[in-house]
Amino acid sequence: MAENHPEHPSATAFLLIALSLISTLAAVESNLFSRNLSPSSLGLKKPEKLSHLHFYFHDVVTGKHVTAVQVAKAPTTTKSSPFGAVAVMDDPLTISPDIGSKLVGKAQGIYALASQTEASLLMAFNFAFVEGKYNGSNLSVLGRNPVFSAVREMPVIGGSGVFRFARGYAEARTHTFYLKTGNAVVEYNKGNIMVATLAFWGGEMPVIGGSGVFRFARGDAEAKTHTFDLKTGNAVTEYNVYVFHYSISSRLSIILLRRLLNSSLFIDILSGIFLDGLSAPTFRIHQYHHC
Repeated sequence: MAENHPEHPSATAFLLIALSLISTLAAVESNLFSRNLSPSSLGLKKPEKLSHLHFYFHDVVTGKHVTAVQVAKAPTTTKSSPFGAVAVMDDPLTISPDIGSKLVGKAQGIYALASQTEASLLMAFNFAFVEGKYNGSNLSVLGRNPVFSAVREMPVIGGSGVFRFARGYAEARTHTFYLKTGNAVVEYNKGNIMVATLAFWGGEMPVIGGSGVFRFARGDAEAKTHTFDLKTGNAVTEYNVYVFHYSISSRLSIILLRRLLNSSLFIDILSGIFLDGLSAPTFRIHQYHHC
């Protein structure tokens, strides 16, 4: 009786090598610096929910109670050509256009005049909320704001507290603008904000992206002061970082095996083993930051 030889005699050997490689990577990731987590361990059992927030943003650049100040400008920056000017803001957010109405938070961050041909801002800031169940939680916004457009959209790129792992967009409409003073009231509708249902721990910053094995990452960084020297100002801060990301190493292993084995059927089966289980793990990183 003739013996049946496998079409690819080295297939089994390569599969064992690949599985050994992934096992080694898993062992490395399980040390104190980093490890894989189940999303349910962070309370991510419940589905995401859609939230809509509506408030008014007061940007006051002149007067007794200024909320935004210019901190830098280019040598060529002038009043008639403000390109290159950078401002820091701590703008109140209220429930109505009246600045004396109920405060729900602050818009804290920076904006810069980033166009030479129109009044367009690059905005990078947080909505730091102080009202109700959102007290202590933040949403991070980064985007382009052409201020004289009727409606402007900017992406929500992350959040903390009840807004961990948030994504969505902010819609801005100018309510009033005073040409003489430059002060403005802007209406914000934050629609389609997808958030995870989690409790607030404190001391958090959103992770808004990554590279390498952390491509497409989103998550949250939790900071705790370990030591702080009042005399020198030196500090050691403990960081716990939690991110969702795609496993690039598994994809590279599959591409390599496809080239070596030239067997699409074998690789399709292997893809199911690697990609279904490792496509978007939750990852924890623990480290200390010295400054």
